[in-house]
Amino acid sequence: MRISCLVILLCCFFTSAFAIGVEPKNIKRWDSGKLTWDDFKESTDEKGVTSSLRAWIGGEKTKDKQGSITVYHPVLYTYIDLDRAWTHPDYRTEEALRYNQAVFDLMEYYCRKLQQDIDKGLPTIEIEAAMRNYSATYDEQIKSMREETVEGRNEKKLVEWETYIAGLLNSTSPSVPVNFVPRNFGYGIVLGANIEFPTGKLAHYFTPSGQFSFGVDLAYKKTHFLADFAGGFTRNRADMLIPYKNELVKWEKNRHTIYSTIDLCLGYEVYDSHRVKVMPFAGIVWSQYSKVMDVDDRRNEIKVAVSDFNAIAGLTVDYKFSTLLSVNPSSWFGHKEMYTSSLRMKAYVSYADYDLFERGCHVGISVAYNGFARMVRFR
Repeated sequence: MRISCLVILLCCFFTSAFAIGVEPKNIKRWDSGKLTWDDFKESTDEKGVTSSLRAWIGGEKTKDKQGSITVYHPVLYTYIDLDRAWTHPDYRTEEALRYNQAVFDLMEYYCRKLQQDIDKGLPTIEIEAAMRNYSATYDEQIKSMREETVEGRNEKKLVEWETYIAGLLNSTSPSVPVNFVPRNFGYGIVLGANIEFPTGKLAHYFTPSGQFSFGVDLAYKKTHFLADFAGGFTRNRADMLIPYKNELVKWEKNRHTIYSTIDLCLGYEVYDSHRVKVMPFAGIVWSQYSKVMDVDDRRNEIKVAVSDFNAIAGLTVDYKFSTLLSVNPSSWFGHKEMYTSSLRMKAYVSYADYDLFERGCHVGISVAYNGFARMVRFR
């Protein structure tokens, strides 16, 4: 999505001298060799004009592998539309051809300058400002070169411009591999499913529960703050009398009960490779068994629940199956990041001490999708 947005922006680039739109089929790229008169059509429509050539900038999305990271990198290039390049047959001179090559070369210089701005991961607003600045400068230089060289007829001035443009190109390298380092901050979401097994006296009253879970993962360096919510169902293994205000409400055997948890934990990465990350964690958990019940023949409903606030600890293992990096800043937050998709497997134990039952534990396992974005800095 971000790369697509950049290409759309580039479609507005250099509206007076050149533009990027739907690329024509019959083109010649700057890196395919010097211009020849075979690249021009003959025309006598414009009297007194030696030739006409318009340079354009195109963009292509490249996908490079740097270790385990896939880097999405938009690469620009300069080209001409061969169907729109023409020359008067009486002016096919070496000087006129060199003049057109200088026009082409100057475009290549600004293409490289814009590529450097993109490779830095600049925000969209700064890239737009660079586009406008390059456009105005290019127009001014082409006008001056045309007047001073008389479209290539003034040999001395043409040599001066050729030398000047060659110096610009030599001082500005084309696109190079993206060089970046991860920063301290990261954030992600976790979506999955849990199974929890009650132990001790709890196992006498409840069956294992299945839950859907949603979590948030905020990181600073190797330390992670984890917040998870899970909700699902279990089934009663025995009749129970649950206090509600000043009375007792019966939970019948073999009926379903809602089981939900909210836990807040701190984790620390003890191992992190290009494929696997291992992180133990510990924190606090709030858990609740609840039912919505009819209390009379008119079907008036009440929520009856027992809750506990206690400790939880466990271990997560992330298997990374995709890490993507785009040189374009995040569309949402404006910063640059790499995004890792992984399968998160988690095992944990939470302590439980409900008023009505003897103490026990919940032993759980979960499988989830973890999408984690780590901010990066381009060198």
